[in-house]
Amino acid sequence: MKKILLWTLAFIITVTAAIYQRQTGPTYPRKMPVTLNGTTYKLRLVRSLALDERSEVKLAISDTTVSAKIYYKRFKSNDEYQSFDFRYKVYPVHSWVMNKIFGISEEKGFFAEVQKQPEAGKVEYYIEITDSNGSRTFFKDSPVIIRFKGGVPGFILIPHVLCMFIAMLLSTLAGLMAAFGFTDYRKNAVRTLVLLILGGMILGPL
Repeated sequence: MKKILLWTLAFIITVTAAIYQRQTGPTYPRKMPVTLNGTTYKLRLVRSLALDERSEVKLAISDTTVSAKIYYKRFKSNDEYQSFDFRYKVYPVHSWVMNKIFGISEEKGFFAEVQKQPEAGKVEYYIEITDSNGSRTFFKDSPVIIRFKGGVPGFILIPHVLCMFIAMLLSTLAGLMAAFGFTDYRKNAVRTLVLLILGGMILGPL
């Protein structure tokens, strides 16, 4: 098998694994389809918030006749659940990419604030939505968990992501090379180790 085919296969496997990890990880938004007043919305409930972000849960619902409540408390605590109403808000989007490329200049929906926690702190929450058909509660038996994290500057985050992705790619390539009898797989194994040390053990903690 030619090396170009191995590179192509390694890239496909790596991208597929990265997408799968992204969509199934513990911080990926929990998806929930819900039909309100005859319209179906695909909600994405937040499970990760940076301390420099707005500490809010968003429901991407455009029907302003709908009302909703959030119930939350600190994760695995004996606290009583606190309840707050969602409010319909419109936020401007200050991003050249979103404005010029995607044509998005504002963010609309129902928002409810949750109390910020220290880094690595967590809150659990569930929601109640009311439309013309009555009230329904979602995730009361298995609350959604938000993990709070410190803000990471781009000059650390971008190299970290690149190092980890390339390490995944090279490790996959090394495995394929070994499986198909290429003796120079060791070079990519060493490169993988170097990138893991840089991206995971140095940039990761930063």
